[in-house]
Amino acid sequence: MHAKEIGGEDLKKTIHKILSDLDASMFAITDRRGDPELRKEISLFLQKMNIKAKVREIQIVSETFQAIDYISSMILDEKDAVIIPETVCPEIIRIFSAAGAKIQSVKMDKDGILCDEVEKALKNRKTKLIYVEPDFAIPTGTVMSIERRKQLLRLSYKYNVPIIEEGGNADLRHEGKSLPPIKALDTHDSVADKKYFNHFSITPYISCISSQMLDFAGFSDYSEILCFQSICSNRLILSHICSCKIGKYVGKVSGFTNGFF
Repeated sequence: MHAKEIGGEDLKKTIHKILSDLDASMFAITDRRGDPELRKEISLFLQKMNIKAKVREIQIVSETFQAIDYISSMILDEKDAVIIPETVCPEIIRIFSAAGAKIQSVKMDKDGILCDEVEKALKNRKTKLIYVEPDFAIPTGTVMSIERRKQLLRLSYKYNVPIIEEGGNADLRHEGKSLPPIKALDTHDSVADKKYFNHFSITPYISCISSQMLDFAGFSDYSEILCFQSICSNRLILSHICSCKIGKYVGKVSGFTNGFF
């Protein structure tokens, strides 16, 4: 695909603007939670999806797998159980297995993960997490129905088991109406902690990969320290993503998907 078709001219203008204001901080390690301006833009981005996220609740990471790895390290103990759909990216299984967790695979249908089967698995007292990818799940492309999302959320409340929701593929919709993230339906943060991950890895600028996770837990300081020890996100890349702004980013994804597929 030619660079002009994926916004190459805009990319050059953006990079030129960033480099024009270049200082040494562009090549330094970012703030512990990520570039403040980028986190502010992400907060506004999430508000459009009816997700209320304060800037201090947003943690920038290099990729979604890294975020899931951190959450696993903080929450899971040896032999804890994690509920996942029967078809997921193999890396998800590797991460949870590396944390010593027992994988509880639950069947899916055209509307997503089967909540009756999820409830059976939740009766195991060692179950600590539920992982789902509601929109265009890898590798099946399944989209979880709105009723199934609400049902899963009710189960999370009932058994007080947190949900890890990966929502980075939601923008890749070619027809039909977008469905709200599970996090947008959540009204009981105090009942069960929710983790919502989003990412900019499927963009016209594939080299500018970054992810973010929302921290609605009580261990935000621990999360901050843990992430700071391992993350060296390039501020130049984060500044570029931030300069695209949310509306422009969404427009580019729409144009990219319409022209590519």
